[in-house]
Amino acid sequence: MNDERLRKSLLVALFGLLLAMCTIVGWIVFGGAEAPRQVTLHAKFPDTMLQGTPGVERQSGVRWWGLAFGVLEIAFFVGCLMISLRPVRGRVLIFVFLGVLHVAAFATMFIADYYYSVGELRTLVLGFPLPTALMLYGVGGVPLAFILLYVFGFDRLILTPDDMAKLDRIVEGKRQQSEAHQ
Repeated sequence: MNDERLRKSLLVALFGLLLAMCTIVGWIVFGGAEAPRQVTLHAKFPDTMLQGTPGVERQSGVRWWGLAFGVLEIAFFVGCLMISLRPVRGRVLIFVFLGVLHVAAFATMFIADYYYSVGELRTLVLGFPLPTALMLYGVGGVPLAFILLYVFGFDRLILTPDDMAKLDRIVEGKRQQSEAHQ
């Protein structure tokens, strides 16, 4: 009973996250966030390229909405992964920890990108600007941890041997019912 209540709470939370993401997109698209949208011909390649206003001006109205949307999207992603988990304390905490790590990496990348765009940050990490390095190694690396967790922990976290035994009993019962009706 408690497992079912937690699962329903998770589904309600996921629906709330989805509504919040839709609200942010609607706000940006339909008028709440104003950003300059004019473009000019590119100085070096006027025949093939257009260029917008500088990044800080262009993104000022939507930048922080993007951060909010990204955090909500990551929470939604982690919540969807947690649907299949048995709500045992240790299992859920692993996913919550990785979700918090993912949000931290994303927010750090986002904030570093802001400082990079205003010219205050020009650090290179392994040959990449800091925001790009954070995206590749942080935001891109955390989902790899989720994948490894699923690959190496599937039989303990998602489909346990007890679940397989229960499935085998159900299948065997259905076979016997089917044979009895023939």
